[in-house]
Amino acid sequence: MAMLANAHDSAKRFITFDSAKTVLFVYVLLTHSLRAQRHLRARGVTQTISEFWTWLCQRVILLALRLPSVKQKVDGQIDEARLKIENSLVPKGPDVVRHLALPIEGRSPEWILQEMDKMDSESGKHANWKNGRLSGAVYHGGEDMENVIVDAFRKYCVSNPLHPDAFPAVRKMEAEVVAMCLRMYNNPDGAGTMTSGGTESIIMSVKMHRDWARAVKGITEPEMVIPISAHAAFDKAAAYLKVKLHTIPVDFETRKVNISRLKRAINSNTIMIVGSAINFPDGCMDDISALSALAKKRNIGLHVDCCLGSFIVPFLEKAGFPCEMFDFRLEGVTAISCDTHKYGFAPKGSSVIMYRNAELRRYQYYISTGWPGLSFLFFCDNLPIILSFVPFQPQYGYSVRHRVLEAFLSFPSPPSSFPHTSSSSSSCLSMFADSC
Repeated sequence: MAMLANAHDSAKRFITFDSAKTVLFVYVLLTHSLRAQRHLRARGVTQTISEFWTWLCQRVILLALRLPSVKQKVDGQIDEARLKIENSLVPKGPDVVRHLALPIEGRSPEWILQEMDKMDSESGKHANWKNGRLSGAVYHGGEDMENVIVDAFRKYCVSNPLHPDAFPAVRKMEAEVVAMCLRMYNNPDGAGTMTSGGTESIIMSVKMHRDWARAVKGITEPEMVIPISAHAAFDKAAAYLKVKLHTIPVDFETRKVNISRLKRAINSNTIMIVGSAINFPDGCMDDISALSALAKKRNIGLHVDCCLGSFIVPFLEKAGFPCEMFDFRLEGVTAISCDTHKYGFAPKGSSVIMYRNAELRRYQYYISTGWPGLSFLFFCDNLPIILSFVPFQPQYGYSVRHRVLEAFLSFPSPPSSFPHTSSSSSSCLSMFADSC
């Protein structure tokens, strides 16, 4: 008993309030030092100093904006800019009618169509997309495809994918669209889902990788590393899902992400890296093979963003055009996003997010067992599903995509009628890059 009492007294002397504070201080110091070391390693000294300077300038500006005279001047400039934007987007004038309340009496179909025609003419500006005078906003597969899409929507316009038991055809079409995309990207045994667009596909992929890393690797402070040229949806996903984001510069000439810089940014909290095939800023493809090898070596995810490349890049090799490997044939690739509403020629908005296997897809889902309502949640409405199924049939879309490639490759350099444009040396399909 005496020995136990002496041990208890010794423990009490050792575990004092001051020693507990010291231990806590050391823990906090080490934790923040490790975070600072990871940040510095990922960003480099120059970028870290630049970011700190930017942060400091923002704080100073925010303090200055509290001064009444400065605030009044800035508010006036913001109001002026807002009014200018509003005037350019919102039709105004004595002949413009705005419908801000439900009509007392119902309108006829003829009136509705006439009113839509009137709205189209009110702005005085028309997007001449049918004659190729609009870039990056419309992906049109021709009038024949448009007619079939309209007929298909008429057939299923009241269907509800929340109830696949009542509308099994919609569920079947979704499964088949995903299966076609998986085969197109050389992973017929993979898994995936349809989403409302490329942004949602990317957010779902980041969510999957975050939850996978937490469950499998115990990562509670997730980070991801992306090229500066990657789509802004990755920034949005990082903000939504509380994932720290590191952006890596691209080579000035090739426009591919700097692999050595990206490799340096990976640490024990990294859940995924990203490559584009192709990217939006200049239509170039990152070195997906190098990224795949890196992801496999470090046991992290690799998302390949093919939202823009979608239904052109997978056919380049088969059509005899030069193209580096980018799909699930590379062992490090864990997810690919592919927009069906671009060169799949389905209407906005629809996309497919694909995973290497069904086990990874499981981490995309959110399950709630406590809610007393409907326990099955579908993530996509019926319109993208049905209208993605139509253009996938061989009669529609294939020849249009081939003409897109032929048109792009027929220009050794950008047309002289396109000012300030240049064709990047690594741009592999339907884009010209602005050099100004």
